[in-house]
Amino acid sequence: TSDVCRNQKVKMLEVIPNGGSYHARNRGLEYASGEFIIFFDADVQVQPHWLEKALKAMEDTDYLAGNVCIETHPEMDSASWFEFFNAFPVKRYLELEHYGVTAGLMVRRKVIEQLGGFDQRLRSGGDNRFGKKVHEAGLRQMFLEKPDILHPARDFEEYLEKTRRIVKGAAAIDALYHSNKIKPSVFIRVLRLLWGLLPP
Repeated sequence: TSDVCRNQKVKMLEVIPNGGSYHARNRGLEYASGEFIIFFDADVQVQPHWLEKALKAMEDTDYLAGNVCIETHPEMDSASWFEFFNAFPVKRYLELEHYGVTAGLMVRRKVIEQLGGFDQRLRSGGDNRFGKKVHEAGLRQMFLEKPDILHPARDFEEYLEKTRRIVKGAAAIDALYHSNKIKPSVFIRVLRLLWGLLPP
């Protein structure tokens, strides 16, 4: 990664110690200078013409959630296939909960200037909270269906770790944003996540 960045004259920031992905994104925002800010996960593959389509869509929105899909490969186990069919329903996230995942997200700089960055106290769910801030501020949000952003499939151990992280993140969000009173919603989310472990 370092070699590619140097060859392409891309500025790379080293964030030490590791404070989590939202902390790292906030550090990146301190150096970003463009009108549009894009967030990708390190392991995704962005399909051709995504940037062109995204910039066109940004003419009519402030916050653009990209469509993230699981990439298939011949050695996928049952957990990987389960994630293929269930992971990243970004369109539904945006419609029901008003956020997109930072595996593929574009926002206007003015959104960051108005609302600030991510809640770096969170290790999971920071994209959820950021999207809701955008919605509550009355800013425009849109879903970009094509081209896809491809995310590698997780095996069972990776899926289990992801589930643990999401459950902890849901509990942290309820503790931080709901006066330390865990609402029924967190129990529903936890039950859904635990149920999701059964098929693998």
